[in-house]
Amino acid sequence: MGSIRRTDPPTPAARHLHDRLPHLVGLIYASSVLDKPVPLEVLGNRVAILMVWTFFWRSAGCAWNDNIDQDFDRKTARCRNRPIARGAISTASGHVYYLFLVLAALAPVRLYLAPECTWAALVSVALAMIYPFGKRFTDFAQVILGCTLGSTITLSAYSVGLPALSPPSRARRCACRPPSCCSSSSTTPSTRGADTADDLKSGVKGWRCATATTSRASSPR
Repeated sequence: MGSIRRTDPPTPAARHLHDRLPHLVGLIYASSVLDKPVPLEVLGNRVAILMVWTFFWRSAGCAWNDNIDQDFDRKTARCRNRPIARGAISTASGHVYYLFLVLAALAPVRLYLAPECTWAALVSVALAMIYPFGKRFTDFAQVILGCTLGSTITLSAYSVGLPALSPPSRARRCACRPPSCCSSSSTTPSTRGADTADDLKSGVKGWRCATATTSRASSPR
């Protein structure tokens, strides 16, 4: 099950840190604009809760992605050995495991943080569910992934009492999100070109695939 959660090697530690960065950005942002300083013990508490949330939320997103993309994964050298793609875990078991991970992610948010945090977390869960379908209708699915990661800035801000979706906090929060979107869009293997050849054969969309297709069409014969 560690493979479906991407907690086994070769997933680099830097990637795990990258996925947790928006929460730290949200906490730093909220702490800097609130009228009263956030006590260190409160910040430590929020970091711990959000780390638990992120671990299970990210794991759930990976499990969902593997289930939805299993047909594509079987045609991709980098992904064909994933548990669901190779048949080690059934589709039904993958969905059950995904549900467990989502509930485990939402539990600390619902129990220990403000109600607004639960709603923000549900939005992040929904965006994570949309991401794998993006590869079917857009060449910029990684932007969806970046927005998904960036959405957790709202959750972090609410966790320390900042109404992140109310002006003027909303405008300031939006300014924090583009770096997260761009960072995710440039660091995933599919964006770096590792899967381009396989994606062209299987029909997965991506900006590198679109560029390769355009180059072929425009090249002299």
